[in-house]
Amino acid sequence: VMQYSGLTVQPHKAIVGANAFTHE
Repeated sequence: VMQYSGLTVQPHKAIVGANAFTHE
């Protein structure tokens, strides 16, 4: 489960980072 979570966190963080950058 941890491995799957890490794989899901990578793309999710990228989307959140891009979203935050656009918001700022």
